[in-house]
Amino acid sequence: GGIRILAYDFLADHIKVRNPFAGHFPLSQAWGSNPGFYSRFKYNGVPLKGHNGFDFAMPVGTPLLAVDAGRVIQVRFGVGGFGKYVLLEHDWGESVYAHMDQIAVAEGEAVPAQGRLGLSGNTGASTGPHLHLGMRIVPYRRSDGWGGFCNLAPFMDVNEIFRERPVPMPPSPISEESASEPLP
Repeated sequence: GGIRILAYDFLADHIKVRNPFAGHFPLSQAWGSNPGFYSRFKYNGVPLKGHNGFDFAMPVGTPLLAVDAGRVIQVRFGVGGFGKYVLLEHDWGESVYAHMDQIAVAEGEAVPAQGRLGLSGNTGASTGPHLHLGMRIVPYRRSDGWGGFCNLAPFMDVNEIFRERPVPMPPSPISEESASEPLP
């Protein structure tokens, strides 16, 4: 079904995704949800099979933190997609933090684990304030139907991050033309 089942042995104990924010906020959209909606977004010409990350409902202005030490490789604004986002490169792959209100880092900057990236927001294709967190593990294929992203759950401490019950969050109404803009 497109869900990564195995990681390389040398990565299995190495990848520990920390909480991307202080405190606890509910999961508003999980991995793989809403396939009909997300199929309008394409990576390398391939429609998404579903939601390619985790969304956490939180108020605008919540400090966002790096899940692991890394280097900022993109700081961008995508009108019909991720809005203001930061893409970090880690020794195991990449993490993306989307729909931000403010960004506090610059491209090329080294960021420690739990280093501040900026503030959560409601930019881009968003129906309410939240953080979209995505993760790619090397090697990845952007044309795999998930944009190269994988389910984060196996790499997170679910007791730490998922203390709140999920809340429903409807997908954003966006136009077909904005759904085809380049994604990280």
